[in-house]
Amino acid sequence: MGNAEMTTSEIHLCNRKELPLFTQIMCQAFNDKYPFFFKGLSEKDYIELVTTLNILSYDRFGNQSKYLLYHNGVVVGALEVYTAPRKELPFGMVLKVLKKKYRLLPAIKTALMLFGFGPPKIFPANTLYIDKIGIREGFRRRGFGKKLLNYAFQLAREQNLSNVELEVITTNTGAIALYKKIGFQIVGTTKTPLGRIFVGVEKYHHMHKLLGD
Repeated sequence: MGNAEMTTSEIHLCNRKELPLFTQIMCQAFNDKYPFFFKGLSEKDYIELVTTLNILSYDRFGNQSKYLLYHNGVVVGALEVYTAPRKELPFGMVLKVLKKKYRLLPAIKTALMLFGFGPPKIFPANTLYIDKIGIREGFRRRGFGKKLLNYAFQLAREQNLSNVELEVITTNTGAIALYKKIGFQIVGTTKTPLGRIFVGVEKYHHMHKLLGD
């Protein structure tokens, strides 16, 4: 018999030591859509900042459902989901960390970006919310995004949740197409005045998927 190439994939909860990997993937993914993040900072410095914030959050609240996707031993994707409102670090603590690298105004803008521009998320009953999903550069368009989404559906079913929701900026047409392909529907669109001012994000879609049996 010939030697067949073996491929393995695994998704597991991100531990504290893996937070830099989680942060790197998410920063790269969101830099595609929010280039403001890296103005005035190197990618290395920005990832260092967000890693610090993620570690502070981990130490304060534990792992709030951050997951990593490994493929053949390499981290290729990251996922963050919630079934209840996310616990946030105090704004002042976030700003203090950001000011180590940023001037004051960019620090404030970035802190606002990290906290989000919309109203506090309301979690309907029986709902899992996908907060972030990112695929590492060089591994996109290979089915890993779909694999993470299916894992989110699995998590929802394991908790007897029948709904999955997410938000996506309206200009992210590639992600929107993928979400629609696997059953999500757009149920509303929200304007973000602060997002438009700070990062050029004017609107985002609310998307919903009802899980079948």
